Amino acid sequence: MNMDPGLMSGYWRGMPARAVEAAQLIYGGQSSSLRRMVVNVTTACNLKCRYCDVTKKHKPEVIPKEKLLDIIWQAVEMGVEMVHFTGGESTTIPWLEEAIALVVALGKEATIVTNGVTDPKRAESLVSAGVSKINLSFDVVDREGGSRAKRVALTFAEALSKLRRTHDFAFYINCVIDKGNFRLLPEHLKFLLYHLDFNGIHPIPIRNHPGVCMEIDDVREYFEVVLPAAREIIRGRFPGEDPETTEFYRLLPQPFGCNPEEWPLIARGDFPDVLRYPCYLSLSEIAIGADAKAYNCPLTYYDGGEAIGDTNTQALAEIYRAGKTLERIQSRIPLESSCSTGCSIAFGKYNRSVYEMLQLQPSGSIH
Repeated sequence: MNMDPGLMSGYWRGMPARAVEAAQLIYGGQSSSLRRMVVNVTTACNLKCRYCDVTKKHKPEVIPKEKLLDIIWQAVEMGVEMVHFTGGESTTIPWLEEAIALVVALGKEATIVTNGVTDPKRAESLVSAGVSKINLSFDVVDREGGSRAKRVALTFAEALSKLRRTHDFAFYINCVIDKGNFRLLPEHLKFLLYHLDFNGIHPIPIRNHPGVCMEIDDVREYFEVVLPAAREIIRGRFPGEDPETTEFYRLLPQPFGCNPEEWPLIARGDFPDVLRYPCYLSLSEIAIGADAKAYNCPLTYYDGGEAIGDTNTQALAEIYRAGKTLERIQSRIPLESSCSTGCSIAFGKYNRSVYEMLQLQPSGSIH
């Protein structure tokens, strides 16, 4: 199975081994255990990004602090390994550090995604709380004439960069690309490489937004022009290294996969082959909305999908046992629209690998 774990950090490096474990458990008729929980601490955000539908589909809401802390305790008792905090904008919650500190104190990994539009001092408090990975959303912009919000985000990014000298945490940049800005990615990458200390950049193409999302010709240009330009920028920043062995480069092709035949499917938000398998990964994950309800995954919540339970009236373990069944997962083919509009190719590869192991090992010998 080629899921390139070198592109991942912490929890994600265990995906290949967990795929084998998942196949073994499924073949043996056993249930998977909870490994990762995504918490949408709020639907509120201090930005209004045109491509984000969270604030459009959800009323402003914040999960109560005591409820979240209780859910974290329950998840740890169930064996969760990682708790990921997102939103809305996670840093609009003043007690986010308290939730992170609890996860870390209980011996688990805490990660967050943020737009960085907050007091730069929050960078130090988040890192001091023990966060192991921060994904900062920082899109391609005119940095000289950029908005005040982006300047604040850059100051936050600079604070994180300095903290990496004394603290051990991963720092990635999330960068939304579309039909109008993808050609600017190499210069954006150059600015970041010479300005910040970070681990890599995740390009996130907009999908299912006609007129905005990249078409097949744009994707082809991305591979034939943009990626070679980015490769040369990385070569200049790290002389003597093969750019394609660095995480800075290896992350760049991932959103579109590596199969040219799938580019048209992905560009228009349809299902590439790798996302046409049952979501076995969701058997070991759960999402908690700002409404304190449980969802199959964060994309289901973002898209206004159906909850699988309510932590206000049910224990998390009860919800998990009832909602995370193999029958439920296998019945969701074709997958929901949210799977194509936001799911990761890496997740799709995990699901395909589990599916193939189950198909190719009828004797029960899965290695």
